[in-house]
Amino acid sequence: PPSVKVSDGTYEGYSYSITNRFGDKYDLFIYYHPTFSVYRVALVSPRLGGELDVHGGHLYTDGTLCLTRRVGSGYPSMEETYAKSALWTLGASLYRRGYGFQFNIDQDGDSRA
Repeated sequence: PPSVKVSDGTYEGYSYSITNRFGDKYDLFIYYHPTFSVYRVALVSPRLGGELDVHGGHLYTDGTLCLTRRVGSGYPSMEETYAKSALWTLGASLYRRGYGFQFNIDQDGDSRA
């Protein structure tokens, strides 16, 4: 997917957009967080921080996606973090439509389903 290298003033990373199977478009920012040694993703648009339940919608009030139960809520691999962010868009769209978030299973990175 097309991405653009940008900075939010604190972190350098890449902005990208995902339009999921529901037709919902999410603009995201992926960046490396050195304190946690993981890549994290922030939701740029639509602005849902504070609108979604943090636990149910997997979105912190600051707009950072909750992708794992690990400290830092991300992965050491940019590819894995990107893939989880794509799945997050589906979960967010389901949640916004009144359904449960689909990837509560495997949040710790184990492959048991």
